[in-house]
Amino acid sequence: MPHLTKLRRWESKEPPVPASWLCTALEGHARQVIATISHTS
Repeated sequence: MPHLTKLRRWESKEPPVPASWLCTALEGHARQVIATISHTS
């Protein structure tokens, strides 16, 4: 499958993102969404 090798190549180019950073970003985004919903309703 050629698309799989393309994905692997892209992964090797990009620096690996730490799981902790990903969790923090997700948490911050979720809080923003919740705040927006509570403000509008």
